[in-house]
Amino acid sequence: MKSGAIILAGGFGTRLRPLTEFFPKPLAPVLAKSAYEHILDLLAKHGINKAAAAVAYKAEQIMAIKHDKVSVSFFTEDKPLGTAGCVKNAADALDESFVVISGDAVCDFNLTTAIEYHKKSGAEATILLSRVTSPLEYGGVMTEDGYVLRFVEKPSRRQALTDTVSTGVYIIEKTLLERVPVGVQYDFAKDIFHKMQKNGEKIAAFVCDGYWCDIGDLGAYYRCNFDALSGKIKLNGAQSTVFNDFQGENATVTKSIIHKNVLVGGGTTIDESIICEGARIGRGCVIPAGCVIGAFSVLGDGVVLSPGTIIGVNKKIRTGSSMFYSGESGSISEGKLSGKSATIDCAFCLRLGRAFGTVFGKNAPVGISFGLHAALLAEAFSCGIRESGAHCVTCGEGTVGQASAAVLSAALGGIAHIVTSGENVFISLFDSLGLPPERSVERKLTAEFLDRKPPKTSGKQTFFDAEISYYTLLIRLCGDLSKLSLVVSSRTPPFFAKLLAACGAKIEVANEKTGIDIIEDISGHSKPMFYKLDFWHSVAVAAAVFQKDETKKFALPYVSPDSVADYIRSLPAEVLFYSPSPSDSSDAEARELASKQPWMRDGFMLCSVLCCASAKLGVKPENLTEILSGSLREFQTAERELEYDGEKIAALMRKVCDKKAAPQNDGVRLELDKGSVIIVPSDTGFRLFAQSVSAEAAQELCADAERLISDTDKA
Repeated sequence: MKSGAIILAGGFGTRLRPLTEFFPKPLAPVLAKSAYEHILDLLAKHGINKAAAAVAYKAEQIMAIKHDKVSVSFFTEDKPLGTAGCVKNAADALDESFVVISGDAVCDFNLTTAIEYHKKSGAEATILLSRVTSPLEYGGVMTEDGYVLRFVEKPSRRQALTDTVSTGVYIIEKTLLERVPVGVQYDFAKDIFHKMQKNGEKIAAFVCDGYWCDIGDLGAYYRCNFDALSGKIKLNGAQSTVFNDFQGENATVTKSIIHKNVLVGGGTTIDESIICEGARIGRGCVIPAGCVIGAFSVLGDGVVLSPGTIIGVNKKIRTGSSMFYSGESGSISEGKLSGKSATIDCAFCLRLGRAFGTVFGKNAPVGISFGLHAALLAEAFSCGIRESGAHCVTCGEGTVGQASAAVLSAALGGIAHIVTSGENVFISLFDSLGLPPERSVERKLTAEFLDRKPPKTSGKQTFFDAEISYYTLLIRLCGDLSKLSLVVSSRTPPFFAKLLAACGAKIEVANEKTGIDIIEDISGHSKPMFYKLDFWHSVAVAAAVFQKDETKKFALPYVSPDSVADYIRSLPAEVLFYSPSPSDSSDAEARELASKQPWMRDGFMLCSVLCCASAKLGVKPENLTEILSGSLREFQTAERELEYDGEKIAALMRKVCDKKAAPQNDGVRLELDKGSVIIVPSDTGFRLFAQSVSAEAAQELCADAERLISDTDKA
């Protein structure tokens, strides 16, 4: 009899360290019984009594487990083969139709119903889906009429258009394995399914009602245990997260996971933490929420930890120590990271710098710059870069625009810019293009931050004057301005008026918001107004100027107004669109082009280009719109931020798509009588980008979109 299921149990469990230092990820205990054994229980419940298992890391531990109702044959990998490759490796043992399921997930799906659905669908593959509150760490799947419409693999927040995600549980026809090459790394999601969709082949999608949790990191592992304890999923196992042989004299343990053979001294308090096998905790210790103590580590008497402290395996913390590191990693979104100075301190920046150097410093130096009062944090970040073994280029104090420009000027692999404002810290991260990194790179950076590797040999440090380089670039863009008289608002950073004067312009500084008016937000990004031309009208003028100089392609973000894109096409020129934080490399060409056109996003550069155009054409700055010759369709824009419950955001995006909004690479587009509005999910809710014939109408569109979201939520 062939196997009716194959269990993928070869993962290393890097994000579950230090738990997985001594056992493979599928053996992580949930209610004192491994996730792998819970999967075997699930298969048996649905009549699957013969299975195969693909194993690799610490395979002998998994192979030693016997189940009373399911017999398992094992297939090992000498090298990583990917999800499809390892199934191909076990093909001879599999039935003509079989279930593929992860050995490190916990679920109670009705496999019997799912298999029946698969057989009726007529598809070679059915993906089992679940709905989650945050889809950022999963493969998002948009569906239509029971089939896959679109994949969004581990999306950035702005590209998370659904809360429906792939669970990694598939029902597969064996004929599908004919597409898998032998002995090479090959995945179902990345390779087979995407090619099937590209070719127009149907992939069935089945949304499961039951519980599902991928215990991919420590937080998910903790939640899964207490979900099981609270009855969200019924599992066969001990009705406690504390092993029976846990020993503690007058210790207070609250909502914590205690593995076997742990000793805890009298008077110790453990709250919402994970204590791994064989750990020894002294008397009077304080272990607050979010801590993880690695296997066989020893804490002396009176040790006090800070929330989120993670201690590796076989570590010894001396009596009376206090560890003040907060393990909160923060959330990187669109290349930005922010938090309170109590969390993003020098220790945090040291570790983030080490991770940044590891990810961005493999083939080129990486840079660090800072705003006012952030020099100490930047120095810690610099030390972290050098600890990674990377070459650190210190660019000194400046603006976020200078930092972005320095990437290309100094040929950097990436740069970080740190700004402080009161108790708040803002960190902007840029890749080798001077743009926010792709989502996959942000995830690598987070993984490196959490992985506590020992320092490497100290990397080289050099210095680069980003300020002078930026000023030189602006002067080159301005050219000779001796024929111009310019008005600059007093809230525009003073350096810019001086720079324009150095280019020969006659400058008047006015208190009103008039003339050239550039403000910088709290994180240092510039927002320009050029003689009542807003940013997007200024971009249109600048594109016309550069098109006359033979520029034939322009890069715009997806949220750009249609009027601007249509105008640029009419010049004629080609428009390529990009996302600030894409989930994949599909817009790589556009991002490469955007790196060469920084004036399309930097306020100071954009105003410099317009000043130059005004001087060359002999047109007064306030009359520069004449260059558009009436061919730019009349438009005004409005933007609005809408705060919303974070757990509802992804579900609302799915429901909005189901109504009348069309999904695009960033958010969804809603076409209404008065114009269009793009709804983009964010970390705190939604961003609305509206375009209409007037500012009032654009604001009304934002209000219409806000009502749509609210009504969808209430429905």
